Amino acid sequence: MKKLLMFALVALGVFAISACSSEEASDYDYVMVDINPSITFIIDEDGKVDSFVLNNEDAEIVAVDLELIGLDVEDALELYLDAAIEAGYIDVDAENNAIFVTTDEDEDEEDSINERIRGRAEQFMQERGIGAAIIRGKIDDELRERAEDLEIGPGRLRLIETAVDIDEDLTLEEALELDMREIMEIVRGSHQERMQAFQQERREAARETRDALIEEARERVEAHRAAVEAGDIELPDFDAIREEFRENAREKMESYRERAQERRDNMRP
Repeated sequence: MKKLLMFALVALGVFAISACSSEEASDYDYVMVDINPSITFIIDEDGKVDSFVLNNEDAEIVAVDLELIGLDVEDALELYLDAAIEAGYIDVDAENNAIFVTTDEDEDEEDSINERIRGRAEQFMQERGIGAAIIRGKIDDELRERAEDLEIGPGRLRLIETAVDIDEDLTLEEALELDMREIMEIVRGSHQERMQAFQQERREAARETRDALIEEARERVEAHRAAVEAGDIELPDFDAIREEFRENAREKMESYRERAQERRDNMRP
């Protein structure tokens, strides 16, 4: 259990990671989508969700009954965003929502996973008339420096460090010698163990909290949808929203977390 907790904390330490780099190809990519409910998708070479990590309690609540494995990552993203809207984590009446997507890809890389997911998220929000900044997150500078010292990509290093945190008998030096499929077996096995424990111990509590949040947000969500269908919602200026968040993203995200915690607390007896 201690190792599983360490893994969750490692995943929460960065917005997202890609398990490939320009120097070294991999069969898997990592992308984290953070609204405050924070999920990490592990994507196979076909762009489908191989597994995922629920990085905090809010993500457990949002994704409690979602079937994401095997979906195209863009479709999994839409299911996750829709569930976040239903539970009120994305405020339909506000124009200060934010969705952070981060990989270790170069910003100017064409047709990147980051670019595709951010584009799909923005399209999803536009179609629903919801204001949100779709922002490229940033990999931690310290992680990049460690990766450069080892002459590997930061995504690969994070994946290796995650495997070391999971496997008590695996050292960093040994993990560096493993190929990506061996590393992925460690990570995937941990995912299955964590999801089994979650299903047995926490699923019902997460479901009850989610249902309470959905009921609390239902009136606002339904009224917003009716206004969108009637053409009464002016499409948000996504560029302006994004620019506002870039200027004070850390403060905005902290306020999101505080608001989410307050809402969860209010739903509990």
